Amino acid sequence: MSTGRLAHSATSGRRLGVVAVVVVLLVLTGVANATLRPHADTETSATSGQVASSVVLSRASSAAWYCPGPLPIGTSGEASSIAIANVGRTPLSGEVVVASSASSSSSVSPVRINPSSETVVGLTRQGTRASAAVTVLVDGSGVAVEELIHGQQGVTSAPCADQTASTAYLASGSTLGANDLTLGLFDPGATPAIASVSFATSSGPVAPPAFQGITVRPGTVQVLSVGHYVPEKSVVATTIHSTGGRVVTGALVTAVVGQQIVSSLTTASPATSSQWSIPAGPTASGAISTYDVLDPTSKPARVTLTLTGSTSGADNSTISAVVPANGVVALSPGSGDIPGSVRNAEVSAAGADVVVSRETVVGAELRSPQAIKAAAAAKRAKQEAARRAAAKAAVAKARAAKAAAALARAAAYARKHHLTTTTTTTTTTTTTLAPSSLTVPLSTIEAFPSIEPGVAVSSGSGGPSQAWVLPGGESDASTSEVVVVQNTSKRAARVTLDMLSSAQHGPFHAVAISGISPVEVAAGSTVTIDIAAVSTSDPALSILVNSSQDVLVGQVLYSQKNLGFSIVPAIGIER
Repeated sequence: MSTGRLAHSATSGRRLGVVAVVVVLLVLTGVANATLRPHADTETSATSGQVASSVVLSRASSAAWYCPGPLPIGTSGEASSIAIANVGRTPLSGEVVVASSASSSSSVSPVRINPSSETVVGLTRQGTRASAAVTVLVDGSGVAVEELIHGQQGVTSAPCADQTASTAYLASGSTLGANDLTLGLFDPGATPAIASVSFATSSGPVAPPAFQGITVRPGTVQVLSVGHYVPEKSVVATTIHSTGGRVVTGALVTAVVGQQIVSSLTTASPATSSQWSIPAGPTASGAISTYDVLDPTSKPARVTLTLTGSTSGADNSTISAVVPANGVVALSPGSGDIPGSVRNAEVSAAGADVVVSRETVVGAELRSPQAIKAAAAAKRAKQEAARRAAAKAAVAKARAAKAAAALARAAAYARKHHLTTTTTTTTTTTTTLAPSSLTVPLSTIEAFPSIEPGVAVSSGSGGPSQAWVLPGGESDASTSEVVVVQNTSKRAARVTLDMLSSAQHGPFHAVAISGISPVEVAAGSTVTIDIAAVSTSDPALSILVNSSQDVLVGQVLYSQKNLGFSIVPAIGIER
């Protein structure tokens, strides 16, 4: 292990309106700008508490999402993409505007997202190597957007932002040793932004002169390497202030895990808050989580971190600390004791509002021999279950085909001999989705699966809700996902999981994921649902989560064969 802390429904006819606005903005500013959404230019105050993005199902005429990256483009070894999920009942049209750090102009491509469907837009892997940021403009409400990077380090993802802000915060990062922090400052609007970046570190505040008064032109992204100017700091938290135009900030947090360098994509929070909820993550042998708390105010904050296990009363602990004004603290509770368990985290602050994120590191050298042996056995069991499910599905398919052929022969005989017969038929409706038919029902919700070494920085959630969407998921031979549901209420929750269509020609509707819906979640408990156990051939898998009670939902994307994983909060749906 390296020394230091391991880092971490509107109608389709409105499309012409969106296109016309974009064209006008291109003419006026030379870039595509994302100021279509009415509240996008509303100042985000430190007391607003709107710390996370959300989907709004309303009659809004347009919506905009901003993906600051920095997303690698022009490289064959890494593939960046944007996943757009439409949870509404109306098809939407719009534009995907890509800004490159290597160019002062943007590329604009049309996009259509069918109702209850997902569209994935891949960014170019040709041309000059650079970093990109993306604006997604659509002619209605009901979309959620996520940015992803697939590469040799596996997969990392982050929810995109649904607003710009004059101030933004990132609580996690490190520049110790080979660890690094790369920022992407993205101005999607029509007004130039003047940005200044400061840091709270393990040894005090730092404001490098090179990071003050940075001009970010409209529709462009500026990429900053923090390690060069703020070297050898075990903890680096970031505050971005901008005047004139407003920016959206993202980061790649790079960490050394064993002998590997891995990265995590994260999006800055536009606000501070006194209450934070972090989606559940792994806690057993091999996983270490650190909770970074930034106080960007002029007053100290007393914070309390409360951890709860997968079941009520299990693996619980509380840590309290004082965060100095304009300072940062790292709270490290250590690993849990229950194999396959997860921990939910709640952070409360008094005296000043704060920003919180969690950095989870999984390293092969952190695992006990028993954990490695158990993980191998679990993997073999999962493969055997998939094999049996495939064989069972093949037999069922053959029997159905044989029965259909027999019915066809009987009907043909009846017609030929003018017979009157009464037949009972079974009608099967087949969608053109990509879901695998090779599914196996889950008799119980599985423990958290073993994942490969990597780092994941998780931002806070905006609070409990009864409806969530997880864009950008997948479950195939290379990558799968885990859905984590935490019941924060005092009553049992009935939770359903549906997947959005990825078809191009319909039908367009969400369908239940076979074998795991509905799920009963006891009050105060958490369940982890490994999608790989029920589906193995869905390269695009956006999931809707609906609950009878308020819950918190998170997503873990993990590599089946490679390094890297990602833990991100789901995007809440406001109805």
